[in-house]
Amino acid sequence: MAVNWEAIKEAQKTMRVVGYCRVSTYDQAKGISLEYQADKINKWADYMEYSNEGIYTERAESGAKTDRTMLTKLLEDARAGKFDMVVIWKVDRFSRKLQDSVNIYYELQELGINLFILDGNIDTSTPMGRMVFYQLSIFAEMERDTIKERLNMGKTDKAMKGNYMAKKPLGYNVVDGHLVINEEEAQTVKTIFKLRAYDKMTYRAIAEELNNQYIPSPSGNNKWSHNSVAKIIKNKLYLGEYKTTIEGKEYTGECEAIVTKQVFGRANSK
Repeated sequence: MAVNWEAIKEAQKTMRVVGYCRVSTYDQAKGISLEYQADKINKWADYMEYSNEGIYTERAESGAKTDRTMLTKLLEDARAGKFDMVVIWKVDRFSRKLQDSVNIYYELQELGINLFILDGNIDTSTPMGRMVFYQLSIFAEMERDTIKERLNMGKTDKAMKGNYMAKKPLGYNVVDGHLVINEEEAQTVKTIFKLRAYDKMTYRAIAEELNNQYIPSPSGNNKWSHNSVAKIIKNKLYLGEYKTTIEGKEYTGECEAIVTKQVFGRANSK
């Protein structure tokens, strides 16, 4: 029996294809771009003469979670029957966790939607394609665990050296991983402790006083709240010591104190 190529081509044109692209902060550092992935998907869809319905793009999102904005949108549209196939560049674009990748795949399969992976031309509608998909999902999770281990090793090394790795606190600048007093901001910190320790003002009253003086808050605007004042007064960092927790283990670092133990104690006494 002769193959009806015209019928096959017409069937291809009715195949509605969408792409899914994702980059995390780590991927961006390695030079993996959304544009590169989208270009690969678009060229493939054009070559196959499929109906290209567009691409779901996820920017700076971790592959370790599934509640991503565009992935959620893709699955909602899949349930609504808006396409017949999903194309991704590599397996780890869906997820770096084996269970999540497999769960997404099975949901698409139950909806009658095929998954195609460009890197390796893997068609998961075939037994061989499914086997390779499972294997690549395992490797993606292993790579994620390796990356996480390396990052934690780097963080642990810095923490052991006393480096400060959290958000810049009011009163200090972070210089080469260490806290150096910012004189202007440190004066604001001292004022807050004085108003609490000696003038016995409430957190709310202190916030109002700072706002009236148009002193910038830690967030960079002029709106202080009783919570932002309380966080500063209760923060032992201003005594010259801070703690960093990595994988459940605590590390201690030191910096120049802005307030004395006496002032800190008076400010935090009831």
